[in-house]
Amino acid sequence: MGDIDTEKSLQAALGDINDPRLSASSSNAKAIDEVLKCIQKNDWTLGHFLLHLFAYPAQNDPRNTATRSTMVSHFLGGRLNVKPEEIVELMYSSKYSAPLIPRNSKNRSASEVEHRDETIMARWRLRQWAIEKVEKVIEKEAEAVSSKEGGLHLSNKDASWTSMHNFSLANILAVIEQKGPTFLRLLIAAAKPASERPKPCEIGDNGAGPSYAIHFSKPAPSGKGKNRRDPLMIFAIWLFAHTAPHGVYAVLNRLGLSVSYTTVLKLLRSLSHSAKGVIRTKARTRAFLVIYDNINRMARAWDPDLGQKDHIYNGTAATFIELEDCNPERAFDTEPLRNAREQEQRKGLDWKLLYQRVKWDQVNEIFALHSLAMLVEATPSLVDHQAFIQLQFRTRTAVRQMRNGRKTTLHPLETTNFNEGNTAENAKVLDDLLLNQLGMPKEEVDRLLVIVGGDQSTVEKLRTLKKFLASCPHGYARYGWVLPLIQLWHMGWADLERVLNTHWGNAQVDDPSSFGSANILLGRKVKDVKRPDYYPAQHLVFDTLKADILDCWRIHLRVDDLDDHFHKNPVEIEELLGLARDLCARYLSAAAYDQFCKRRAIPGDQVLADAILRMRDSMLHYEFQCAVAEGDIGRVMNIMSVWTYTFTGSGKNKYSNELLELTCNFEFEYSEDLKNAILDNWLCNLSGIEGCWFPMDLLQEKNIKQLKKMSQKRNTPFGGAFFKAIIAVNIRAFLEAITTMKTSVRLVRTGASHRRTAKTAAAKELTRNMAEQGLHKFRAGRQLGRVAQDDFEMGYLRFQKTSRILDFIERTIRDAGAIHADGDEAVVNAGDIALNPAIPTVVPNMVINGSLIVPDEEDLAEEDEEDESEIREDEERFAQEYLSSACSAGARSESSDSE
Repeated sequence: MGDIDTEKSLQAALGDINDPRLSASSSNAKAIDEVLKCIQKNDWTLGHFLLHLFAYPAQNDPRNTATRSTMVSHFLGGRLNVKPEEIVELMYSSKYSAPLIPRNSKNRSASEVEHRDETIMARWRLRQWAIEKVEKVIEKEAEAVSSKEGGLHLSNKDASWTSMHNFSLANILAVIEQKGPTFLRLLIAAAKPASERPKPCEIGDNGAGPSYAIHFSKPAPSGKGKNRRDPLMIFAIWLFAHTAPHGVYAVLNRLGLSVSYTTVLKLLRSLSHSAKGVIRTKARTRAFLVIYDNINRMARAWDPDLGQKDHIYNGTAATFIELEDCNPERAFDTEPLRNAREQEQRKGLDWKLLYQRVKWDQVNEIFALHSLAMLVEATPSLVDHQAFIQLQFRTRTAVRQMRNGRKTTLHPLETTNFNEGNTAENAKVLDDLLLNQLGMPKEEVDRLLVIVGGDQSTVEKLRTLKKFLASCPHGYARYGWVLPLIQLWHMGWADLERVLNTHWGNAQVDDPSSFGSANILLGRKVKDVKRPDYYPAQHLVFDTLKADILDCWRIHLRVDDLDDHFHKNPVEIEELLGLARDLCARYLSAAAYDQFCKRRAIPGDQVLADAILRMRDSMLHYEFQCAVAEGDIGRVMNIMSVWTYTFTGSGKNKYSNELLELTCNFEFEYSEDLKNAILDNWLCNLSGIEGCWFPMDLLQEKNIKQLKKMSQKRNTPFGGAFFKAIIAVNIRAFLEAITTMKTSVRLVRTGASHRRTAKTAAAKELTRNMAEQGLHKFRAGRQLGRVAQDDFEMGYLRFQKTSRILDFIERTIRDAGAIHADGDEAVVNAGDIALNPAIPTVVPNMVINGSLIVPDEEDLAEEDEEDESEIREDEERFAQEYLSSACSAGARSESSDSE
């Protein structure tokens, strides 16, 4: 305590130094000296004297003299004008009770003075003593207040609606004032500054103390900016993120738990204004990309008898993302791209170059590592090899990894009422984003390329827009500066659908090589439909793949128990890796598939061949997800080179065309700087943690999900002033507020890695069934009536034997926006429909210790239960109406097509 605090304490205890009780006569000083000398004569210290004085002996003890008893009882009984607390305060505030502050002198500086240990001095010890006493008082009061007799418990037999309706905070606080006054006083001290706290009244002063029961019966005092409400503001933002009604703010504001609704709106407007300024400043550097997608919802007509109809609100949500590790002036220069297209360099594409882009050595090595990682993950005796496998993924098999520790910086933009599903309105979307929100002049926008990302439907609309406006004489209005870039999450979803559809099998036949059979065996609810439920479908594919791989390991090593085998027979990691390569050659290669297929003179095993094909396709998808999570865009590109064939072979022509377009771009048209800028910024990572990368369209889906949730409480369009300025710009802050509040009250799961619930019983049943049916053992002539199509081989034949590549080149040279032929299938994207049960919650996959961790559908369902239940019925009706209108619009004209 400083000198000022000491002086205040003295004044509080004794008033002014001229207190008449403190006589300045010399006789008093002499008397004090005589008493102290008498104490010294008895070989006592002052402490010993006070100890013996107040260590009160028993009544019949001969040391208990009349004089001593009288004087001590009068002092401690409060019958003197000098009170005990004044003496304690004088001891606490004395300059001798704490170390003196050292000062500079002629002989030495203050820093050279040896500091005394304050913990052995009176002030420190008195403070600790007081805290311990208060702690015991609080404990006693808490027991009294919380006991059944305390007055705050309502038993079931005494409960009635009358007691519920008569609930009063004044009554509750009256109980606390009576049985927990010390506890209440400490709460008041924590909540209000000293200048506004009522002073505790003396006992006996009519018993009138500060009553909070009376306080709650009076109107709320006006704010003065001294109510320590920063945590209250955070709590209010958390309420806003959960779309709490206005009345909740009013009640919690009266309780002192939240600021008012008006106050939080002022804060959000201020944050939005600041965010817009930051975005415009960042846009001047040109190191950014924009990603957007459509957002829609239904406003139900609650009284259709009066002519009201359900109304569909359509709009667009966008995000501004800062680019890292690129030189925008060189990367986004329009000349190299324009020259390459004028020279028609893409004519160099043929089926041989397309095949050479697939690095099969790398694919095979990655397959071996994944197979080994699955073995190590399932075998406790091999757990020491996890570090080696993880190191292999990050070094020897790494192709082009994102910079370690990099965190993606993003800024949500305002939503608009423009329908991104309509080609013409994409121009309005771009004008609003670049000119209005980013504040860029048209001449500056047209000077360099701008990456605009989205799903397949979005980039197709952008190409169509550029096609229609290519003849415009004005630079900006041609939209030649737009560089459409397809994002990867929806593409991965399309491949998941392909894998599931190719290997689903016949529902009437128990075919262990089909996903349909595994789905029934495990009791899953996955369906073979367009856009299957994303996470349940991914779990089915990956769980089956891991069971396949473990069964292949048992057969390859000729053992029944893998853990017991490796426990008794330790194997070096390099030898294990060699075994993994052999296993992949036997079960995950095209040669293995051909070997077991039926030939004219040789009876094959079609079930085993189909199982091998299923494992290969599943492993390709598994590698894509792992490469994305690890931020290795080089490995991702290699899998996309394989997908060029599998999408073509399975009839997914639009994604096949998109991948052909990317091949032409990266092989013939993009400059090295532009390729580097795209590759180094195709994925995002919000935490900077390794293994936590994910596609940007998944990020956009997460934003859209929260926007749709918050839009349900307000019957306003997405382009309304309130929604776009208050909600849209701050949407990431709302998501973070939800997480922050859960973390602060310890509701977030330990580790927060959404690790999947162990389902060992189901996994054992799957592996038992495979072993029982001998799925991975050759059985000549085994055939269950199904032959799975090899999508890669079918795509290869279409590229080699048909004019598909030449047609694509001629079509795109004639018209750069016409990458799709008239007969290509339409794509209905997840974000184009309000209700999409496939993405109830958007959570990225992660890689931990070399293993892919997929969010558990049960955890996601639990998290989504509250969010989705209130809007599901409206959105189901809307989905049907929206698809119906989209089909009719597509029949009328291409420009109004809303896929």
